[in-house]
Amino acid sequence: MLLNLEAYVIGGFVRDLILERPSKDIDIVVIGNGLDLAKACADKLRVKKVSVFERFGTAQFVYKDLEVEFVGARKESYRSDSRKPTIENGTLQDDQNRRDFSINALAISLHKDNFGDLIDPFGGMEDIENEIIRTPLEPAKTYSDDPLRMMRAIRFATQLDFKIERKSLEAISENAHRLEIISQERIMDELNKIILSKTPSRGFKLLNSTKLLHQFFPEMIALQGIETRDGKSHKDNFYHTLEVLDNISENCLIGAVNAFGKATNEVVNQLNGQKGPVPTTGRAYKAAGIPSIVVGDHNYGEGSSREHAAMEPRHLGVCAVIVKSFARIHETNLKKQGMLGLTFVIEADYDKILEDDTFNFTDLDGFTPGKQLTLEVVHADGSKDEIKLNHTYNSQQIGWFRAGSALNMIRKSIA
Repeated sequence: MLLNLEAYVIGGFVRDLILERPSKDIDIVVIGNGLDLAKACADKLRVKKVSVFERFGTAQFVYKDLEVEFVGARKESYRSDSRKPTIENGTLQDDQNRRDFSINALAISLHKDNFGDLIDPFGGMEDIENEIIRTPLEPAKTYSDDPLRMMRAIRFATQLDFKIERKSLEAISENAHRLEIISQERIMDELNKIILSKTPSRGFKLLNSTKLLHQFFPEMIALQGIETRDGKSHKDNFYHTLEVLDNISENCLIGAVNAFGKATNEVVNQLNGQKGPVPTTGRAYKAAGIPSIVVGDHNYGEGSSREHAAMEPRHLGVCAVIVKSFARIHETNLKKQGMLGLTFVIEADYDKILEDDTFNFTDLDGFTPGKQLTLEVVHADGSKDEIKLNHTYNSQQIGWFRAGSALNMIRKSIA
């Protein structure tokens, strides 16, 4: 073992491995100096760039399509006015104690003597089997120490279709007011992940019943109630909004003709190899946490000037639309929704894209006005093509993309 250090894969990657969900983020906890092991691993893998964060004792690098982060095992203590802990060096047990949920405290040994052994001190495997969200330690203290964990509990319950343990759910209600010490940016990040889940209404109902929604979105709470006028009752706008949220993308691209086979509203789901409707396939990718792209021909978006035509793919987790040309208004709407609207520099490159390809944007860090972007197309046989793409984004619109949408940008500016 490199440097003879004790190391473990821990957290979400282990959870998703057991659940057979795709994951590209690997967290490695080291009993000792995680920075040294990160550098040694990078050298072994011939990775040139390692990002080191001395203040937090972490280091990370990208290897192929994986993001690998190293951190030394630690224990944490909290003040009542902050979710930022005081950190000390610790043991593996200390590190697992600080994890938010039992399903995220699972660890797999990387040591040659017990390689692959599962370390599960809190019954995380049983909780996965029983589909339960439960904290490793006493829930009231867990949520009071770091109130963002309450949002994460509901997010995981919504994404995984798990139930939150009763004591944990009660502790969330009791500590809902503690959300006041969490930044709006952190809250909105978790809320957006709930919105991108398969059935976001489930998360919103939990947020409502635990009073978390009241802390940061009172305007939505105000929608509750059935109004009666002239003896006629109108629908409850709160629950009607949730119905719309669940079904917003059911018409997404259902009239599109697939270039491969010429079928309407039928694409291959690369998770299982089966063909199915566009919305169903998009929801499967979204549920698995996999962003997707749309590839189109000329005048894409013609007749789709309304903003919902751009909201629908965004809600399904589409991050980019790449075409030969756009209908003008639709391109603008994609920008407002925080997606990439791009065109082929060489139109013939459209034909290089195959039905079972995967994609990487290789230079988004340098996304600036007037500068082309590069798409790496990875074919099923392992071969690759590189495609150059044009865009018409100005600096403000690039800000929309980085913020997730124009509305997110506005919210940040007034927060």
